[in-house]
Amino acid sequence: MSAATEAASAADVPRRISLNRTRADRAYRAVTAMSGLLTLVILFLIGLFLFIRALPAFHQNGLAFFTTSTWNPDGGQAGVAALVYGTVVIALIGLVIGIPISLLTALFLTEYVPTRLRRPLTSVLDLMAAVPSLIYGFWGFFFLQPHLLGAAAWLTHNLGFVPVFATAAKPYVCINNQTTTVPENPPTKSFVNG
Repeated sequence: MSAATEAASAADVPRRISLNRTRADRAYRAVTAMSGLLTLVILFLIGLFLFIRALPAFHQNGLAFFTTSTWNPDGGQAGVAALVYGTVVIALIGLVIGIPISLLTALFLTEYVPTRLRRPLTSVLDLMAAVPSLIYGFWGFFFLQPHLLGAAAWLTHNLGFVPVFATAAKPYVCINNQTTTVPENPPTKSFVNG
Protein backbone atom coordinates (compact mmCIF):
# COMPACT_ATOMS: atom_id res chain seq x y z
CA MET A 1 0.00 0.00 0.00
CA SER A 2 1.45 3.36 -0.96
CA ALA A 3 1.78 6.37 1.32
CA ALA A 4 -0.83 8.31 -0.70
CA THR A 5 -3.38 5.51 -0.26
CA GLU A 6 -2.73 5.32 3.49
CA ALA A 7 -3.09 9.11 3.81
CA ALA A 8 -6.36 9.03 1.83
CA SER A 9 -7.79 6.21 3.99
CA ALA A 10 -6.77 8.07 7.16
CA ALA A 11 -8.57 11.17 5.86
CA ASP A 12 -11.77 9.14 5.35
CA VAL A 13 -12.11 8.38 9.07
CA PRO A 14 -14.86 10.55 10.58
CA ARG A 15 -13.76 12.96 13.24
CA ARG A 16 -15.13 12.82 16.76
CA ILE A 17 -17.80 15.32 17.59
CA SER A 18 -17.35 17.04 20.90
CA LEU A 19 -20.43 17.99 22.88
CA ASN A 20 -19.10 20.92 24.84
CA ARG A 21 -22.34 22.76 25.48
CA THR A 22 -22.02 26.23 26.84
CA ARG A 23 -24.24 27.64 29.57
CA ALA A 24 -26.32 29.42 26.92
CA ASP A 25 -26.80 26.14 25.02
CA ARG A 26 -27.93 24.37 28.17
CA ALA A 27 -30.29 27.24 29.07
CA TYR A 28 -31.77 27.27 25.57
CA ARG A 29 -32.25 23.52 25.67
CA ALA A 30 -33.96 23.73 29.07
CA VAL A 31 -36.25 26.59 27.97
CA THR A 32 -37.32 24.81 24.79
CA ALA A 33 -37.89 21.53 26.65
CA MET A 34 -40.01 23.31 29.27
CA SER A 35 -41.95 25.14 26.55
CA GLY A 36 -42.75 21.86 24.82
CA LEU A 37 -43.74 20.26 28.11
CA LEU A 38 -45.90 23.27 29.02
CA THR A 39 -47.66 23.01 25.65
CA LEU A 40 -48.47 19.35 26.29
CA VAL A 41 -49.70 20.12 29.83
CA ILE A 42 -51.96 22.92 28.56
CA LEU A 43 -53.32 20.65 25.83
CA PHE A 44 -54.02 17.93 28.38
CA LEU A 45 -55.74 20.42 30.71
CA ILE A 46 -57.95 21.69 27.88
CA GLY A 47 -58.96 18.12 27.05
CA LEU A 48 -59.62 17.38 30.73
CA PHE A 49 -61.75 20.51 31.09
CA LEU A 50 -63.81 19.61 28.02
CA PHE A 51 -64.23 16.03 29.22
CA ILE A 52 -65.39 17.14 32.70
CA ARG A 53 -67.84 19.65 31.22
CA ALA A 54 -69.21 16.96 28.87
CA LEU A 55 -69.73 14.33 31.58
CA PRO A 56 -73.37 15.33 32.25
CA ALA A 57 -74.20 14.78 28.56
CA PHE A 58 -72.41 11.42 28.60
CA HIS A 59 -74.22 10.33 31.78
CA GLN A 60 -77.62 11.38 30.49
CA ASN A 61 -77.29 9.95 26.98
CA GLY A 62 -74.67 7.21 27.32
CA LEU A 63 -73.26 5.90 24.05
CA ALA A 64 -76.32 7.26 22.27
CA PHE A 65 -74.52 10.61 22.44
CA PHE A 66 -72.25 9.35 19.65
CA THR A 67 -74.79 7.24 17.74
CA THR A 68 -77.88 9.45 17.46
CA SER A 69 -78.33 12.64 15.53
CA THR A 70 -81.15 14.18 17.56
CA TRP A 71 -80.07 17.49 19.06
CA ASN A 72 -82.51 18.72 21.70
CA PRO A 73 -80.53 19.41 24.89
CA ASP A 74 -83.53 21.01 26.60
CA GLY A 75 -85.54 17.84 26.02
CA GLY A 76 -82.75 15.62 27.33
CA GLN A 77 -81.61 14.33 23.94
CA ALA A 78 -78.22 15.17 22.56
CA GLY A 79 -76.46 13.28 19.82
CA VAL A 80 -73.52 14.25 17.66
CA ALA A 81 -73.56 11.46 15.06
CA ALA A 82 -74.64 13.78 12.25
CA LEU A 83 -72.02 16.37 13.20
CA VAL A 84 -69.23 13.79 13.33
CA TYR A 85 -70.35 12.23 10.05
CA GLY A 86 -70.53 15.62 8.34
CA THR A 87 -67.10 16.60 9.63
CA VAL A 88 -65.50 13.37 8.41
CA VAL A 89 -67.19 13.56 4.99
CA ILE A 90 -66.18 17.20 4.48
CA ALA A 91 -62.60 16.43 5.50
CA LEU A 92 -62.42 13.47 3.13
CA ILE A 93 -63.85 15.47 0.23
CA GLY A 94 -61.35 18.22 0.96
CA LEU A 95 -58.49 15.70 0.91
CA VAL A 96 -59.70 14.04 -2.29
CA ILE A 97 -59.84 17.41 -4.02
CA GLY A 98 -56.89 19.10 -2.29
CA ILE A 99 -54.19 16.47 -2.63
CA PRO A 100 -54.35 16.07 -6.45
CA ILE A 101 -54.51 19.84 -6.93
CA SER A 102 -51.51 20.33 -4.66
CA LEU A 103 -49.48 17.57 -6.31
CA LEU A 104 -50.20 18.94 -9.76
CA THR A 105 -49.37 22.48 -8.63
CA ALA A 106 -46.08 21.35 -7.11
CA LEU A 107 -45.17 19.35 -10.20
CA PHE A 108 -46.07 22.30 -12.40
CA LEU A 109 -43.89 24.63 -10.32
CA THR A 110 -40.90 22.29 -10.24
CA GLU A 111 -41.02 20.83 -13.74
CA TYR A 112 -42.75 23.23 -16.15
CA VAL A 113 -42.41 26.78 -14.86
CA PRO A 114 -39.36 28.60 -16.25
CA THR A 115 -36.52 28.87 -13.73
CA ARG A 116 -36.72 32.67 -13.47
CA LEU A 117 -40.43 32.47 -12.51
CA ARG A 118 -40.15 29.51 -10.14
CA ARG A 119 -38.89 31.41 -7.10
CA PRO A 120 -41.40 34.30 -7.28
CA LEU A 121 -44.33 31.91 -7.81
CA THR A 122 -43.16 29.71 -4.93
CA SER A 123 -42.87 32.77 -2.70
CA VAL A 124 -46.40 33.89 -3.62
CA LEU A 125 -47.71 30.40 -2.90
CA ASP A 126 -45.92 30.28 0.46
CA LEU A 127 -47.36 33.67 1.38
CA MET A 128 -50.84 32.50 0.42
CA ALA A 129 -50.40 29.39 2.56
CA ALA A 130 -49.42 31.53 5.55
CA VAL A 131 -52.75 33.36 5.43
CA PRO A 132 -55.40 31.55 7.49
CA SER A 133 -58.38 30.18 5.56
CA LEU A 134 -60.68 32.31 7.70
CA ILE A 135 -59.18 35.44 6.14
CA TYR A 136 -59.94 34.10 2.65
CA GLY A 137 -63.48 33.43 3.81
CA PHE A 138 -63.93 36.98 5.11
CA TRP A 139 -62.40 38.41 1.95
CA GLY A 140 -64.78 36.37 -0.17
CA PHE A 141 -67.77 37.26 1.99
CA PHE A 142 -67.20 41.01 2.20
CA PHE A 143 -65.46 41.76 -1.11
CA LEU A 144 -66.28 39.10 -3.68
CA GLN A 145 -69.84 38.26 -2.71
CA PRO A 146 -71.40 41.60 -3.67
CA HIS A 147 -69.69 41.47 -7.06
CA LEU A 148 -70.45 37.84 -7.83
CA LEU A 149 -74.04 37.36 -6.66
CA GLY A 150 -75.33 36.61 -10.16
CA ALA A 151 -72.60 34.10 -10.92
CA ALA A 152 -72.99 32.53 -7.47
CA ALA A 153 -76.73 32.11 -7.96
CA TRP A 154 -76.16 30.43 -11.33
CA LEU A 155 -73.46 28.13 -9.89
CA THR A 156 -75.64 27.22 -6.91
CA HIS A 157 -78.62 26.48 -9.11
CA ASN A 158 -76.74 24.46 -11.73
CA LEU A 159 -73.69 23.07 -9.89
CA GLY A 160 -74.74 23.15 -6.25
CA PHE A 161 -73.89 19.48 -5.80
CA VAL A 162 -70.14 20.05 -6.44
CA PRO A 163 -68.18 20.93 -3.27
CA VAL A 164 -65.24 23.24 -3.75
CA PHE A 165 -62.46 23.19 -1.17
CA ALA A 166 -59.71 25.32 -2.71
CA THR A 167 -58.10 26.27 0.60
CA ALA A 168 -57.53 22.60 1.47
CA ALA A 169 -54.81 22.44 -1.18
CA LYS A 170 -52.57 25.12 0.33
CA PRO A 171 -50.66 23.07 2.92
CA TYR A 172 -50.16 20.11 0.59
CA VAL A 173 -48.77 22.30 -2.18
CA CYS A 174 -46.23 23.92 0.11
CA ILE A 175 -45.12 20.65 1.69
CA ASN A 176 -45.01 18.83 -1.62
CA ASN A 177 -43.20 21.73 -3.28
CA GLN A 178 -40.48 21.50 -0.65
CA THR A 179 -40.12 17.75 -1.09
CA THR A 180 -40.12 17.78 -4.88
CA THR A 181 -37.29 20.30 -5.03
CA VAL A 182 -34.91 18.18 -2.94
CA PRO A 183 -33.31 15.85 -5.51
CA GLU A 184 -32.49 16.72 -9.08
CA ASN A 185 -33.02 13.40 -10.88
CA PRO A 186 -36.64 12.44 -11.71
CA PRO A 187 -36.65 8.88 -10.25
CA THR A 188 -35.53 10.18 -6.85
CA LYS A 189 -38.27 12.83 -6.97
CA SER A 190 -40.81 10.05 -7.38
CA PHE A 191 -39.50 8.30 -4.29
CA VAL A 192 -39.61 11.52 -2.27
CA ASN A 193 -43.25 12.09 -3.25
CA GLY A 194 -44.17 8.55 -2.21
